This record gives sequence, structure tokens and C-alpha cells, in this order.
Amino acid sequence: MIRESGEQPVETPGGTVSEVRARLYTFTFIQIGDEITYDGVRWRVIAVPFEHLIAGNLGYYDCPIMKLGYSTS
Repeated sequence: MIRESGEQPVETPGGTVSEVRARLYTFTFIQIGDEITYDGVRWRVIAVPFEHLIAGNLGYYDCPIMKLGYSTS
């Protein structure tokens, strides 16, 4: 599950992209560059600054993600 908490435009050599600050709830380890599909949309993890354990191996990451511009549906 992804819960968006903010969005900002970021200038890149390829143009402006939208960087979203999000909370990613997961049972797995997340790394920079990982791609995630949520609600039919592809996202790429830009950084992984915070990891929080809830219970067992369920946790969440507070991190910036970038929409890849296409859906999987």
C-alpha cells in the first residue's frame, strides 16, 4: 500500500518529474531503484531514508517515489 503525503516538481536532465513523498507499507525490504506497482500505476523508489517496523516483518518506509508515467492496467 502507498500513502502519499506530499508532492513536488523536480527538474531532471530529461525534464520535470513529480516526486511524491510517500509511506510504503510492506512485508519486504525496499531499496533505491526498486519499482512498485500500486493501483495499476508503476512507481520507482528514489531514496530510502526511514524504515519503521510495526509488528513481525510488517513495516513501512517514508521515502520519495517517482511515478514512471505508465499504468499496468
